[in-house]
Amino acid sequence: MTIESSVILTHGHLSIMNLAGQEVLAKEDNQPKIRLDISNLPSGVYFVRLINNGTVEEGKFLKN
Repeated sequence: MTIESSVILTHGHLSIMNLAGQEVLAKEDNQPKIRLDISNLPSGVYFVRLINNGTVEEGKFLKN
């Protein structure tokens, strides 16, 4: 999966959380496109949070 930010990342922290709010994947990156391997995650709904210099972007996705 690729996450693309709408802002320029300098010290981005990306978190993937399950419906229970548990962080299941985290990555630090400074690239505008962040590639993640989610093949080990079970099917379900997940939330994505990208924090960069005080800016927070959030979203969700469904893994089949």
